[in-house]
Amino acid sequence: GFTAHVLARGLSESLPYYSLAEQPIRAIVFWSILRLQFAIPVILLAMLGLVYLLKNKPLRPFGALILIAFATNYAFVISLKAQDIMAYIQGPILLIGILAGVGLYALGGWASRRVGLRLSWAIIGLAFLMGPVAQLWFNLPRISLASYSEGADHVENVFSYFDGRGTGTVLLNNWEFMTPLWYTRFVENRWPDEADVRPEFVSAAEPWLPSVFNYLPGGPVYLNSYRREIVEAGFRLRPRGPFYEVVEPVGEQSLTVPPELEPLAAAGEGIELVGYELSNTATAGDFVPLTLAMRIPMTTTDYYAPVLTVGAIEYAFTTDTHLITPLWNANEVIVERFDFALPHDLPSGEYPVTIRMHNLSQNKDSGLLANLDVLNVTAQTNPPQTADLLANFRQRVGLESATVWDGFGRTAAPWDVPLHVQHGDVLNILLDWEVIAKAEESYTVFVHLNTLDNVPVVALDYTPLGGSAPTHLWIPKWLPGQQYTDPYRLPIPPDLAPGT
Repeated sequence: GFTAHVLARGLSESLPYYSLAEQPIRAIVFWSILRLQFAIPVILLAMLGLVYLLKNKPLRPFGALILIAFATNYAFVISLKAQDIMAYIQGPILLIGILAGVGLYALGGWASRRVGLRLSWAIIGLAFLMGPVAQLWFNLPRISLASYSEGADHVENVFSYFDGRGTGTVLLNNWEFMTPLWYTRFVENRWPDEADVRPEFVSAAEPWLPSVFNYLPGGPVYLNSYRREIVEAGFRLRPRGPFYEVVEPVGEQSLTVPPELEPLAAAGEGIELVGYELSNTATAGDFVPLTLAMRIPMTTTDYYAPVLTVGAIEYAFTTDTHLITPLWNANEVIVERFDFALPHDLPSGEYPVTIRMHNLSQNKDSGLLANLDVLNVTAQTNPPQTADLLANFRQRVGLESATVWDGFGRTAAPWDVPLHVQHGDVLNILLDWEVIAKAEESYTVFVHLNTLDNVPVVALDYTPLGGSAPTHLWIPKWLPGQQYTDPYRLPIPPDLAPGT
């Protein structure tokens, strides 16, 4: 009945939670989020406000009420293993803001007894007003969505790419991409001609793969983004403009190069490049998309990956989110999109672009080398500084520091001497992130304990801060200049074999 509803009984499976042993690192997560909301002086004011309420007998019940409300909300929210914490955390944050206001009132009363009532309240009132104004002035350019047009861009891409094609394509969209199309249809009364394209919604009732099987017999099927489950089912996903086309691995289409690609004839040992697409202009710090059409003359068990050179910068791509070469058919044209991030401090100029194919299985080049375009780069006026970072992830997120507490002390990365641990020990790892630029996608942090041959024995894979602060959730969440402390608790398995 009522208590079952209030206590959310039966939802424990859909609301996984952190254990009591993990609460210390969850407190670090809360502190990291709290620092983004309030400056240290405001947090100190909140502490003063709580003391003021608890010390004044008439106000003590209000202080106790706020304290209990904060403790219960905090205990629930910080224990959730869900990204919903970003919304639920607003309750405790609001209570801290109320306490900060009480603390300011207490500080004003103390100051009025020493420097005069009017002067003290004038100074405090000015400081109180200037705080939000200064925060707004500083943060508005970073938090503003005025230049964020992903939804509108998707709508225009749908109209412009498919207009006049007459192919009767079905375009599958998830909720984030279907919503702006619905807005365009029901508010602006615009909708593409279904003889060209028919947008369809992919929902939990009919997921991606069943939707592909449902619509593909009737004509071309495109997706709004790359979906791994479609590839794992045996289909190919070809990048076509801003979309991905579903292609069956057999038939005439699988043997042809998309017409929008620039033809290329470059061959190496066991692999060929037959087409590419690359923009010839970019700004330092940009993601630059590169589309490659590749082919193998006969099936192989070796793994190949492209290596791109832009001027003196080398980008060695991996097989992640790409169809691995052992799954290619002989003479089938495989089209894959690779993107690379230019350094933010890259000077303006013309940079020649070359591509080669590396045999990962044999750790040698295939002998394939091709010159692509010249990339014209425009420099940034005030690029972010990244030279002191331990690691730079795609010019979007930087690792400032990484430390490990192993029970004997603190060790900062990089370290040369191995850490010695025993069965049952727990390594507490702190990663300090600095946001370089807005992330276009949600990143996952992989914290692994591996053997020397790179076999994971413990894997902690999750979005940052235990799911509490994803880099991208519908819109970019991490903003340039922000800093996050990201804790991990890595227990040593009791059955782990001795070794390094």
